[in-house]
Amino acid sequence: MIEEVNLVFNVDFSEDEELLTGLALHLKPTLNRLKYNMNLRNPILNEIKDQYPEAFEMGIVASRVLEKEYGLGIDENEIGYIAMYFGAAIERLKVKNKKINNVAIVCASGIGTAQLLATKVRRTFPWLNVIGIFPSYKLEEIIKRKPDLILTTVPLNIGNIPVIQISSVLSKDDIEKIGKVLNCRCNIRNDRFTLINLFEEKLFVKNLKGEDKFEIIEYLSDLLYKNKYVKEEFKKSVVEREKISSTSIGNLVAIPHSILGYARESRIAIGILEKPINWGNDKVQLVMMLALGKMTDNEFQSIFDELFDIVNDYEMVLKLINAKNFTEFVNIFNKKEERS
Repeated sequence: MIEEVNLVFNVDFSEDEELLTGLALHLKPTLNRLKYNMNLRNPILNEIKDQYPEAFEMGIVASRVLEKEYGLGIDENEIGYIAMYFGAAIERLKVKNKKINNVAIVCASGIGTAQLLATKVRRTFPWLNVIGIFPSYKLEEIIKRKPDLILTTVPLNIGNIPVIQISSVLSKDDIEKIGKVLNCRCNIRNDRFTLINLFEEKLFVKNLKGEDKFEIIEYLSDLLYKNKYVKEEFKKSVVEREKISSTSIGNLVAIPHSILGYARESRIAIGILEKPINWGNDKVQLVMMLALGKMTDNEFQSIFDELFDIVNDYEMVLKLINAKNFTEFVNIFNKKEERS
């Protein structure tokens, strides 16, 4: 289960003994319940789905391993319980990564370049506290500030404080070097990941007609496939995911997506329905089909953070639904991001 989650989400929990023990203890009674068709209601299922979407998706991937191994069907209530263990593991991973908090930046270039570098570090590793930008000759002042880590653009050696030499532009290789020291898989983008990067006019459909959510899923899946952004298996995987648990996230929005990827390149297909239709227990009119390629944990979380930020603003959703064309849709989306 943990290996499959690592494969899909690029997050390694293999050394989390608490997760391994917790899942092992949980699964024995779970398998007995499933074997004898004893349904157990999860009273906080909706809260898990709404507040911990990444953990819930991990629970779905993990549950599929059980289904294949034991030939048992697992409903979303049980998936929610499994997701809770992964949610706790995610939080432990964040705490583990935050052992290094205070960072000093040593830069030989001008103040403008140094400030830009500091901004990129903060964006890429938002939990780090940049305590200051120093010239290389102020070593005593740096030591007095007691940083947990020093990032420097010039060769430097300071006793027992970890030092990483990086370029002034914070390249992908630099980010990976820092990530290894912080013991985390980090977003390799220098700028804030944004949903708008995944939009394309040819994947935007206005006044889409359909009475059933699976009609809409088929249409948008075919659109992504026709444009060579997904593999043929993508549509089947999206349907399977939808059958496990509705991808409606409230306020007239649904985000159907596959379980195991099958995306050649990350994109979002947008369907604005002619009128709201039933989607699980909700009404939906704005459908954003996610085709996500291999991503870091940060990128995946960023996507869901942005989606739920949009959904929580009902007036914004209505504006997006009423957008006359792709350009207007993107402009509305941009204004929302600028305020975020």
